[in-house]
Amino acid sequence: MVVESRKDGFTLVELMIVVAIIGIIAAISYPSYVEYVKKSKRRDAQAALMGLSGAMERLHTSCGSYSSAAVGSGTTSKCVTDYIFPDKAPLDGNAKFYQLAISGADQSVYTLAAKPIAGSSQEDDGCMVFSSSGERCWYKDSDACDANPLDCSGASDW
Repeated sequence: MVVESRKDGFTLVELMIVVAIIGIIAAISYPSYVEYVKKSKRRDAQAALMGLSGAMERLHTSCGSYSSAAVGSGTTSKCVTDYIFPDKAPLDGNAKFYQLAISGADQSVYTLAAKPIAGSSQEDDGCMVFSSSGERCWYKDSDACDANPLDCSGASDW
């Protein structure tokens, strides 16, 4: 009489094949995930720039000029202000990835910029610019915002 022995379960080789397949899938999908997260944070900064633009227009409506505008913290009166909008994006949450700035604000024009904060995950993502004329662009080189760009020549649209 022959006794058959039946063993249920997985062999070590089968488990190693499954682990290898999971590793390959993870290696392919992780870079896409990282790019998606960067793009999402960039969209948050773009939304903050649009919100800052709205604050600039409200200031111009009540004061007739953009020249008293600034971002950050401070005091505000009707037309003398050193604060019209938060100075970092995203506006929600504790982690901030972009510094917001106003430049060239005078009677009738302004330029807004969102530059990645050094040491953040967006550090090498470039900066975004939005002007009072509605022109908007993304410089893929973060140092471009240090040059205080007032136009979008050589940059990509959002």
